[in-house]
Amino acid sequence: MGTILDRPEEGAVVNPKELHRKLMRTMKTLARCVAVKDCCREQTALCPNCYILPKRHSWLGRNVKELLLAALTCVLAFTAAAADNPFVGTWEMNMMKSKLDAAAPKFQNRTIVYTAESSGLKAVVTTDGKAQTDVTYDGQQHAVTPASGLYTHETATAKDRTLETEFKKDGKVVGSRKNSLSADGRTMTVVLDLRQANGNMVHSVAVYDKR
Repeated sequence: MGTILDRPEEGAVVNPKELHRKLMRTMKTLARCVAVKDCCREQTALCPNCYILPKRHSWLGRNVKELLLAALTCVLAFTAAAADNPFVGTWEMNMMKSKLDAAAPKFQNRTIVYTAESSGLKAVVTTDGKAQTDVTYDGQQHAVTPASGLYTHETATAKDRTLETEFKKDGKVVGSRKNSLSADGRTMTVVLDLRQANGNMVHSVAVYDKR
């Protein structure tokens, strides 16, 4: 059995989400083991204080420094990954620069707030002061709740400086969206192609400025 937080192999790609899960598991174990001192040394069954078998408890006592260092590494790695994501922050649509399809819904303003979550990059879209959609860029297909009349499922994926989303209805692809960043990371262009109820495709190009 390996340690709770096995060291990654040299050159391995660090997955922030996996590190976060391991961190949470490690911290829970350490929290249960806070009374390590002498409570388990004479126990032959489960320790009444921490509910960990003596051998396991003894191992934790010997390796607590390594566990704490590994947990700290997880925190730093996850924080760095969040800080390095250029999408994180608040974006406001520039209505003057945007070119929305005439058939697209009309609105006065729209903002998108991106945050780095353990499940992946998360986006909350607010239109005319009302939060409308909540998207997680984890590469998994999710049912849209409540379902849009134009699509029922979406798959959102983060790829370096682009975000890609695929829309489906009745198992068929009905549209896509691609978010791209400018070289300086201050402008985001969102290209949307989505089939309407009448079968026509809507093509819109929205430009956002980072606050």
